[in-house]
Amino acid sequence: MFNYTLGAMDTFEASIGTLSCNKLLEGDSGTTSRLLQLCKDDGFLYLQLDDPRIEIDTLWKDLEDFTISLFSLTEEEKTQYHFTQTGRPSTSGFKLAGKETGAVKGKKDAYEIYLIPYNEWMATEYQLPLVCPELVQRHRSLLSTYMRNCHELGLLILERLSTAMGYEDTSELGQHHQSGVASTSSLSLLKYLVHRSDGPNIGHVPHTDIGSLTLLHTTQSGLQVFDAPTKSWMFVKPQNNSLLINVGDSLHLLSGGLLKSSLHRVYPHPDVQANKYSCIYFMRPIEDTSITMPDGSILTSSEWHNRKFGLFAASEPQQAKDGGKGILLGQLY
Repeated sequence: MFNYTLGAMDTFEASIGTLSCNKLLEGDSGTTSRLLQLCKDDGFLYLQLDDPRIEIDTLWKDLEDFTISLFSLTEEEKTQYHFTQTGRPSTSGFKLAGKETGAVKGKKDAYEIYLIPYNEWMATEYQLPLVCPELVQRHRSLLSTYMRNCHELGLLILERLSTAMGYEDTSELGQHHQSGVASTSSLSLLKYLVHRSDGPNIGHVPHTDIGSLTLLHTTQSGLQVFDAPTKSWMFVKPQNNSLLINVGDSLHLLSGGLLKSSLHRVYPHPDVQANKYSCIYFMRPIEDTSITMPDGSILTSSEWHNRKFGLFAASEPQQAKDGGKGILLGQLY
């Protein structure tokens, strides 16, 4: 197993390919081919938000302002909506900082997160209401519009990947992610704390993502990807008017291992001395989608989500048991 601790040269920036959303929407063959290549080789890409049909970038400022207000709620208010006790466990509510393992051994994480589940607002036959702070309900239009745009963009990416992979049915991958059908997808708002070198908290544990596609919007550095050839971590520099897209475990498995679920973590960038805010849409398969694991066993998408999600909250010794660390790090193949 690789040594995933921070190395002396890990302030290098990762080289990540960039695609045009407009060209992807128009079905440009070169962009579609490049999409497949990036998802196979790197599992990461920038997507320029250069088409008005996708509203994500125009909503960002309002969403960022809302995120700052949300995390300004008192700790008492946040604990009333703890993510293990609100709605379906691990899909809704707050997680406070310092509750999970951090980016380096012996440290706890340094981020808060608020999860807004797909089902309660977007799944047409899901009957349970969203249990949330009143502030969230007041911004339902903003949040649901952003979530819908992200899901539609994710479906577009899956359709183009299906085409590039040679499937006769261009909905081959998208059929597992239909709009309005219950899944564990969520819109996740994050706040990373200011780093203090002598403090007990640092970043977010190295991992691959559970779901199919992750759509990240941020304006500050801190995300690192693992470069296997050099066995080092490299910072990802945010691009203006762009999303960072990465492939997750579920899409890796649904593609028969063709698409790469990329290893990453969050680590404080030396040039960022402020709280860091991000917005992430985690696109995951429909709950009852069958996913074949490398050992031949079959789990539903929900079972896979719950199995891996539980590892984030586990202690380091618990993560090391029964191959848990390998699952966390995406060593599925």
